[in-house]
Amino acid sequence: MRILTLLVTGLFIHASPLHAQADGSGADTSGTAAEPVVTQAYLDSIDASYTYQTGAVPIAGVATLTLPPTYKFLDAAQSRQVMVDLWGNPPSVAEDVIGMIFPADAGVYDDGFAFSIEYDSLGYVSDTDADGIDYSVMLKDMMKEDSLEEIQRAAEGYDPLVLVGWAAPPHYDKAHKALHWAQELDRMDSSTHVLNYNIRVLGRRGMLLLNAMGTMEHLESVKTEIPTLLDMIAFDDGHRYDQFNPATDKVAEWSIAGLIDGKLKQKIDGMLRVMKIAGIAVLVFLVLIAVVVVVVVRRKGRANI
Repeated sequence: MRILTLLVTGLFIHASPLHAQADGSGADTSGTAAEPVVTQAYLDSIDASYTYQTGAVPIAGVATLTLPPTYKFLDAAQSRQVMVDLWGNPPSVAEDVIGMIFPADAGVYDDGFAFSIEYDSLGYVSDTDADGIDYSVMLKDMMKEDSLEEIQRAAEGYDPLVLVGWAAPPHYDKAHKALHWAQELDRMDSSTHVLNYNIRVLGRRGMLLLNAMGTMEHLESVKTEIPTLLDMIAFDDGHRYDQFNPATDKVAEWSIAGLIDGKLKQKIDGMLRVMKIAGIAVLVFLVLIAVVVVVVVRRKGRANI
């Protein structure tokens, strides 16, 4: 059975291809003669059309991904084609993807997990708050935010995905300067819950974003591979976290906590900016009224002389 998987930076859905036949026989077992049939051989031919890289792969000019023999890399253009054309995601959610990491023996339609990679030059992220975050409170806020997002998602014609809770609570790996956490999501039209495993590796001027796509059945497998994944990644000289220069380098607006609930914080900040603008407008309006009152009073005073 082909899986349904997910990536959340924009909630990617890895959709099953038509009615794939695992035995490759090409027989139509769907019961409806008019439905198209996609054979295993056809799926294999699609996967064979992609060109994977191995060994050392430069990432965004700031880091190097050194792949062991058990993994392979798909570049940005091909990754976007997989995410959008094969997996049925909106183009916007794949526009910043640098590439994808697959197990060496896996294809784009195989029952397994894959990692996407992005780079965000948001600046240096301070990790001073990493040990003092109440993740249970954060989860409650995220679930409230998720409900609002899913209403919008459904209105736009996409399958709703509801946040169930932490599949693995947030953890900050100080040695690797890596924050990782996993979410369990419920896809309403399937009994299989979706896994979204997020990793943020901090550098001097930004961070690498890695997201594992799979179902909850893949959680333990993904967790087992996290150390290997982190060992693959190294920021190049001049871009390492410990080379931050406070005199010249940009500092990110978000701290460690903000990397997890950043969208919520962004919306709150947006509301505050609107309130600030509205407050300024009201103040200007009141000042104008006061000026008008003063002018009218002065004119009346002159008329009575």
